[in-house]
Amino acid sequence: VPDMRRLGDFLRVPGGRSFVLKVPGVMGSGLGDAEVAAVTNWVLGTLAGPSVPPGTEPFSADEVAHARRQPLLDVAAARRGIVQRARSQGLTLD
Repeated sequence: VPDMRRLGDFLRVPGGRSFVLKVPGVMGSGLGDAEVAAVTNWVLGTLAGPSVPPGTEPFSADEVAHARRQPLLDVAAARRGIVQRARSQGLTLD
């Protein structure tokens, strides 16, 4: 589970934005697409505020719906890929 205060750092890495939506805790939450978008935007705007890249577009219900159609099959492997890309950019994701 990433540190929610640093969730915005995932948005700095290719594939990180979709990863944030596709993790099991988000996709399995039982929330609708608009609700997932709203909660994710709230987390990014409050808890993760300083880590969010300037100019980041808010998540939309359509973006969440698209993410649901392409679920992660191997969450650990996807996370490793994100972490490796982050390291190549000089970022550390916990």
